[in-house]
Amino acid sequence: MPELSREVMAALALAVFWIHVLLIAGAAWLDLRDLIGLRRALRPSATPVEGALGLARGVVRRGDGPGQTLARNVVEQIGRGKGEGLILFNDAAHRSEVFGGEVELDDGTRIEIGAVAGVVWPDRDARDRAAAPSSSDQVAEVEGQARRAKGFRREVEVRVGVGQRVWVGGRFTQAKGWRLEPGVAGSEGEAVLISASELDPRQWLGRRCWLIVGFILADLAIAAGCTVLALWPPLFDWVSMIGAGAALGFFLGVQPLGVSLNEGVRTPDRAYLRGSWSR
Repeated sequence: MPELSREVMAALALAVFWIHVLLIAGAAWLDLRDLIGLRRALRPSATPVEGALGLARGVVRRGDGPGQTLARNVVEQIGRGKGEGLILFNDAAHRSEVFGGEVELDDGTRIEIGAVAGVVWPDRDARDRAAAPSSSDQVAEVEGQARRAKGFRREVEVRVGVGQRVWVGGRFTQAKGWRLEPGVAGSEGEAVLISASELDPRQWLGRRCWLIVGFILADLAIAAGCTVLALWPPLFDWVSMIGAGAALGFFLGVQPLGVSLNEGVRTPDRAYLRGSWSR
């Protein structure tokens, strides 16, 4: 079998490099597409419009769930003991539940929400507080269980209840009073959005969209720069070899960056919590 020349090997390596770069950029583009679609569905709507998708601000006046809860976000976690009183948590699942209730918008309109499919964006500080141990004694109590094969299983729950200010998004309908129906993209089809965060969901989505755009442009620009250097004549001279080395470094580093980006742009209802407990 004839040996491949240096030129052919370099061309194959460059092809693999660009396939890798384009796959990373493509994955980021899919995230961008989903976030843009969600942002378009959440048009600001100070006053509801019949049959229209929108996003409005209000206060929870009634919750039909346990403890007058309108909705909740739950992160299922598994904790594993690492010795010396340290427990590391990994997320096993994320879920949102809407129990139903009523929200009074800032313009005074009362919006009825049924027990429908929903995505619930919890307040980040509230979720961090819910995930923290109550005391070092609690860590000691579960440490033994965390060292077992199944680990220590728990649910971190954040409730949205009466009196809380929320953002609500979906399709506004009016029959016997105003209702909010599913209309925004959820993990299992259309859903209503309930956000307990102070930040406008559209602002959050906009910032993540620009972050992804910047990553894609940087990804392609750096790859193009490495390619230009690698092909700088004469081939296999010092400039060309610097370009090849830079391409190899970028090849190894861009995938972890892409994974970090994907985790960073997950919507708050699916954002990783992870975390740890220690005595």
